[in-house]
Amino acid sequence: MRKLILAGACALAFLVPLGGCAEVQKIESLFSIATGNVVPPQAVVVAINAFDSIEAIATDYLNLPRCGTGPTICRDPAITAKAIPLIRAGRADRNGLKAALRANPGASISLVTVYNDLGNTTSALSALFASK
Repeated sequence: MRKLILAGACALAFLVPLGGCAEVQKIESLFSIATGNVVPPQAVVVAINAFDSIEAIATDYLNLPRCGTGPTICRDPAITAKAIPLIRAGRADRNGLKAALRANPGASISLVTVYNDLGNTTSALSALFASK
């Protein structure tokens, strides 16, 4: 379990916005790439992968025992209450974008609102677990 948490922390460090980190800023700029009515398929794939990474961290966190049951590593009920709706919303957005990619291989996606929602959800989850 400790290795899993450490791996999650390393992945989270990559996703959390850090001032001055060029690689993270490049990835964050992909979330704002949607212009007009379409999003390039490459940006959609990056957004999906970013959400998948933070979703894995969140899911691992939710699998921890509740605080107060004995172990020193536990999940906070306040964070759990915020994380579950974000994960569900992100999964719905991700699944919609994946379906659009499958239906239109190689073409830009017109689901700009869904793409932006996924980016906002990913950022919110990153911020939620960065505070923990």
